[in-house]
Amino acid sequence: MNIYVRVILNCVVLVIVTINLKCTVFPHYVYGRTVKQNQKEPVFLNKQKFLIMKAIELLQKMETEILVPLMVDAGFSNDGEIWWRSTKEFSLVLTLQKYWWSTDDKIDFRINLGLMIPPIQNSSRRRPEITEMAVCVSQDCYLPEDIQFHKFKNSIGYCIKNEDNANEFLGLIQRDFEDYIIPQLVRQETLEDCEEFYKDVPFWNQRLDRFIQEHRFKLMNNVAS
Repeated sequence: MNIYVRVILNCVVLVIVTINLKCTVFPHYVYGRTVKQNQKEPVFLNKQKFLIMKAIELLQKMETEILVPLMVDAGFSNDGEIWWRSTKEFSLVLTLQKYWWSTDDKIDFRINLGLMIPPIQNSSRRRPEITEMAVCVSQDCYLPEDIQFHKFKNSIGYCIKNEDNANEFLGLIQRDFEDYIIPQLVRQETLEDCEEFYKDVPFWNQRLDRFIQEHRFKLMNNVAS
């Protein structure tokens, strides 16, 4: 056999032996790169989890991780899905309203905001009702128009589905609450502040004025008696 052919064959055999040795003795040497033993390839577990999260789980996550901490920090009390913060004359109110046709896989909901006159008393055992509110508007009344329309928007508020991106939705909700809803809500420290805030909101501005007048009239009668 030609000497040059023998040299080439020997080289091929040497390469094959070397590769087999690395795979046997150094099993962490793979495809020309070293990997620490027991090291797992990076997988986007969080992303996968979010993608398979049911809509009802996403809503619960929003409540426990965003709504509850922010409302508690702002000094609100709650009974179920109704939150309030009271002064001597009125209570600021926020409710999470999930619509009856919602399922675990697709949920339509909105945020109701407004106030009650007279104020809710923490010692009261009766749960306050939305229909008793002097003002009850949606989150859009508190949000700039240019951010009201997004992929989770529907005609009544928000819509979330099983396949929605949880991180994107939670980030949007946190922005709405932290940057717009709560700051504007807590700045309403007096009835005059409330009148100023709602003065350009049709129907509710007149309803608020009527509630204020009736409340003050009752207070005057109580003092007189």
